[in-house]
Amino acid sequence: MEKLVSEGKLSRTGAKSHNLSNILPNALGSGTETPNVTIGRYTGLKSGDTFLLCSDGLSHYFTEDELIVTITMNKPHDAAEMLITKTLKRSTSHTSDNCAFAIVKLVVPAPKAQNYTGPEDTPRGIDRTAQR
Repeated sequence: MEKLVSEGKLSRTGAKSHNLSNILPNALGSGTETPNVTIGRYTGLKSGDTFLLCSDGLSHYFTEDELIVTITMNKPHDAAEMLITKTLKRSTSHTSDNCAFAIVKLVVPAPKAQNYTGPEDTPRGIDRTAQR
């Protein structure tokens, strides 16, 4: 449906109620066709920018504005809990669908990264002193 919406052949409202909206025409591992993948580059990203990657099992029950406000005004974990709760409430009168999503919020890296490969993390049989 998203492809039809982006091509201007179907409205977003029409896509939500379309009788084929539950069909998955593009998927990794389907074995029948090469999936359609869009790769882009974004410049000017900064700390606090937030991304929502989701299936229609989530986006079907929200307006774009509701999603934007929820993910930008809350911590990712809190936003996830809110979205799950509202999706469950809003989907009770509909045929249920799977709901998959990830919220990614960019943060400023720590000034000095911790060394997570210290001697206690060294696999047995490897002499760390020989590497210095």
